[in-house]
Amino acid sequence: MSLGDMAEDVVRFANARNFSRFAMIGHSLGGKVAMETALWRPDLVDRLIVVDMAPRAYAPRHVKLIEALEALDLSALRNRTEALAALEESVPSLPMRQFFLKNLRSTDSGGIEWRINLRGIGENYSFLNQALEAGRMFEGPTLLLRGGKSDYVTDEDGDAMGGLFPALKFETIANAGHWVHAEAPDTFYEIASRFLCGGH
Repeated sequence: MSLGDMAEDVVRFANARNFSRFAMIGHSLGGKVAMETALWRPDLVDRLIVVDMAPRAYAPRHVKLIEALEALDLSALRNRTEALAALEESVPSLPMRQFFLKNLRSTDSGGIEWRINLRGIGENYSFLNQALEAGRMFEGPTLLLRGGKSDYVTDEDGDAMGGLFPALKFETIANAGHWVHAEAPDTFYEIASRFLCGGH
C-alpha cells in the first residue's frame, strides 16, 4: 500500500465512470492521496481541496491506534456496539472510536469484519507518512484548508506547498482541530462550496 497505489485507485475509479476531469477533496491521509493524484495526473484534476495535511513527511503518530484496532478480537464480537466497548480502554475518545469503527461491517454469519485492509495499513504505515516526491507541479486551483487548533499544518507548510501547487490558496478555520469538516461543518461547507464553484 502506498500513496501511488491509492492515486492509481482514484484514477481507475474515475475512468470506470467516464470522468474526464474532476475536483478532489481529501482530508488527512486522503489529502495526501488527493495531492499525489493531482501531481501525477494534473490533466484529470480540475481543482483540489486539501484538508489539514501537508505534502511533507510526518512522524508515525498513529502506531498505537493501529495496534489497538489490530488487537480487537473480532471473532468474539457481534456488532459495532460491542467493539466500541472493547476498544474503550485503548482509545478513550468516544468520537474517535466511533469514527474508526465505521470501518466495520456485518458478515453473513452474524459477526463483524474490517472493510478496510487494516493489516496493509499497519505494514505500510511508514510509507504512507513519507513526503510527496518533489519536482512535480499541479497548476490548477488548490485550497489548503486547515484547522486553527491542529498541529498538522504550519504556516511554513503553506509556504513550502506553493512550490508544488503554485495556485495555492491557504485558509484556516480557527475554531476547528484536525477533524475540520466534523468540528466546523457549516464553515467548512461554505468555504469548500465557494471554492469548488470557482470562487475564492
